[in-house]
Amino acid sequence: MCGKLDFVLTAMVPAEFAGDACPLFIFIFVVLVIIVLFPASFFFFFRFASCIAFFCCFFLLHACLFASSAMIGVLLFLNSRGDIVLSRAFRDGFSVRSLAESFRNRLLSTGMVDRSPINIVDGFCFVHVRFNDLYVALVSDSNNNCFACFQYMLHLLEVCHAYLEDISEETLKEKFVVLQEFIDETMDFGYPQTTEAGLLQTFIGAKGFDIARMKRPAEAERVTTRLTGKKPWRNSGLWYRVNEIFLDVVEKLYVLVSQTGQVLESNVAGRVVVKSFLSGMPECRLVLKDDVSQYDASYHACVSVHTDGTLTFVPLDGMFLLMQYRAALTAPPPLKVLHTRFTGVSKTRTEVEFGLKCEIAAGMRCDEVEVRIPCPENTADVKVCVARGHAQFDGVQHAVIWTLPSVSQKDEEMLLTAEIVLIAPTIATSEKIWARPPIKISFTTPSHTLSGFEVKDLRVEEPLLRYTPSKWVRYSTTAGQYECRL
Repeated sequence: MCGKLDFVLTAMVPAEFAGDACPLFIFIFVVLVIIVLFPASFFFFFRFASCIAFFCCFFLLHACLFASSAMIGVLLFLNSRGDIVLSRAFRDGFSVRSLAESFRNRLLSTGMVDRSPINIVDGFCFVHVRFNDLYVALVSDSNNNCFACFQYMLHLLEVCHAYLEDISEETLKEKFVVLQEFIDETMDFGYPQTTEAGLLQTFIGAKGFDIARMKRPAEAERVTTRLTGKKPWRNSGLWYRVNEIFLDVVEKLYVLVSQTGQVLESNVAGRVVVKSFLSGMPECRLVLKDDVSQYDASYHACVSVHTDGTLTFVPLDGMFLLMQYRAALTAPPPLKVLHTRFTGVSKTRTEVEFGLKCEIAAGMRCDEVEVRIPCPENTADVKVCVARGHAQFDGVQHAVIWTLPSVSQKDEEMLLTAEIVLIAPTIATSEKIWARPPIKISFTTPSHTLSGFEVKDLRVEEPLLRYTPSKWVRYSTTAGQYECRL
């Protein structure tokens, strides 16, 4: 009865209006409470009208709060054609087939699905993400929290990836029953619940489990305690003969350089990956060289950030992502583009000159350097000359690929010159304009970070076992998107 009343009251107040009207309803509600509680100063008729207004405002306030807190109605897994692969309705009043048709006809066919991840169609809010050739969409008819929807979909995809490894239409259909179990555990009546992949895999597996074992009080209490406890991400009773913990700080560099070598954009995206092989329930304390507030960071649910900038966490067993962060580049890019020249000598011949200099800190080096210089599609042959490394033309990728095993600061300017021989343009091909894609550079820098992110101290304490584990920290930087305009 309460659920039906909530539905009726919610229908009285539009979802778009509910969130903005809450402060007004609360003010009116407080005023009417004062009028009803202190009737001596008002006439009888006015008191009677105030009582009626009081109850109306109470119902509207209830509907407002309920509408603003309502969550997900339907979960859809759709293929590239908009056909249903997997679906689940969490609330009554939703037609899964009609919602899938609306997604296909109003979003896929019109191209709106690629323009915005949030769309409102016929009073329903569609929030979707794309993964490979699949669309994962959450549908609601109320003013739901879109950021919570995105977080849930990403966590659900992580759970599916941890179990299936390859997420595709065929695997979803093949593992339909197990995926429905995962959805049951991660969502309850439209509200997200447990989304920890390691926890879900302990009691949901590809094979069946012993029902008699689950009926044992001790086993049932263990599962319940882990689901509802303070640390559901870690099993109790873990033991290792050798206790070790590994921290990998991996950064990716994103740089955009002009033709003259001027840096237009530069930033760093980093990840801290932990491999934990520790016994018991240890608590780790991570102290960084700089204050963690300097980084635009997101953390795993097990991490607690303190006011002094230190991080404490009870680690998961095995490998997991501890945190992600973005930061500005505090030092010049390790590889400096000196100049880029594309000179058209004639319609069938173009000369290329590209200069590169390594400006990494002393004692560091850049390994596995690869420079990919694009060429027009009508390229017949390329004559390349380099003083260092190896360069050749790849006809499949239409690019000159220059590889250098390792470079450092003491190396002088590295120069590449090339002569591109083009096929004479015809009437059909002369109208095509070459888009001039950027030059792409890739490299790896071991034992070094460009953002200044550094682990100052890592402490591991286990109050019962009191062991001293082996601790390892490793740094590396790679080129995520290092481009130079032509």
